[in-house]
Amino acid sequence: MNWKLIFFLSSFGFGIGLGSLTAWGVSNLPLAIIIVASVWLISLRAPGRLALHGFVAGAMIQLWAGAINAYYIFDLSRVRLVEVTPHRITSTNKCI
Repeated sequence: MNWKLIFFLSSFGFGIGLGSLTAWGVSNLPLAIIIVASVWLISLRAPGRLALHGFVAGAMIQLWAGAINAYYIFDLSRVRLVEVTPHRITSTNKCI
């Protein structure tokens, strides 16, 4: 396993997480570019176990993006802009 490559590719997840908080994450083009770049780098730098490298890099990308989104949502709930319930996220309609 090439962990240096996996951690480098997982940094794309940080960008996806930040991009999903803005309008940049709406488009599919940046996601397609990230996927193609990841596949290309894995094929060049990890000659064996390509599927395992891709799976682990994808899982770490999702962990980064999910952690950033979870932090953002729970930070908004801390300042009472949204309510986090077990089944949905609702707005409290308060202006700062």
